[in-house]
Amino acid sequence: MRYDITLEDHFITTLLNIMKHFAIFIFFLFIYSLNLSAEEDFEVIRQDFEQGKYQYILDEYEFLYQKWLKDGRLDEYIASRRDLVKEGVDHLKNKLRVQRKNQKQLHDLNRYKNKLLMELCEDHPDLKISNIVRRIVRYHQLAMKYEDSVAFLNFLDLGAINTLKDPLVLEIQQLLFNYHLKSIVLSSLLIDCCIDPKTAAFHSAIISLDKNVALKKICDAHPESQPAAMCLEAIQVDLAKLPVAYEQKYLSDLLVGMRAPINEIEDEVRYIIKKSYLHKMAILDKG
Repeated sequence: MRYDITLEDHFITTLLNIMKHFAIFIFFLFIYSLNLSAEEDFEVIRQDFEQGKYQYILDEYEFLYQKWLKDGRLDEYIASRRDLVKEGVDHLKNKLRVQRKNQKQLHDLNRYKNKLLMELCEDHPDLKISNIVRRIVRYHQLAMKYEDSVAFLNFLDLGAINTLKDPLVLEIQQLLFNYHLKSIVLSSLLIDCCIDPKTAAFHSAIISLDKNVALKKICDAHPESQPAAMCLEAIQVDLAKLPVAYEQKYLSDLLVGMRAPINEIEDEVRYIIKKSYLHKMAILDKG
């Protein structure tokens, strides 16, 4: 039985998307500026991070985060975040209820979509779109496998889980909140033009890696803990997310018409994704 989550909301589509996906958004800019694949770029960053080459960046954000906290520069955001959570409870609870009610149907739809996409790629293995689809499908399969764990970590990130019964959960939640505030510092520096988008993307990737290392260290110290096990599963998904940022953007642009298909296979990929998306929306709209 999975860990009993006391939900206050399913805030992923609002505040959590804004900040967690902010890292992916600015990483897009980084990828395009280098004109390479996200997988290649992120692997280089990850290797250098593990060698300790970016400790000076982490130290700088730790200093800024502590200073801004002390000076009250983060107070307004913390207060508004709390209010947004309260205001969105009923709506987001209902959304989660609908998703859980239709979970099997949504999973079957996703598997069928992936099957069609992979069959198309097998017939055209050397095309760029085939490589993109293969990477995205692998990521989606991992995300679907651990979706409960990802949701659990997201709820923790929002402070939407009762931590009174488990000191470990409280420790994890505090860690996530600290890194969340560091992301606020980063986004503020970008908005105020103190750093350029390429630098912001680079720093965001470093902060994300550091967060996962810190979280893994806490969880590894509690091998018998179910919350720790779920967080470790969610870390796997998070680490797989940024390397496919370029691919996610490529397919998204195809879907919404911001990128024109360059061949018939891309057109077929767009059709499969669009049809699956419309079907998914129809399922969710029924409640």
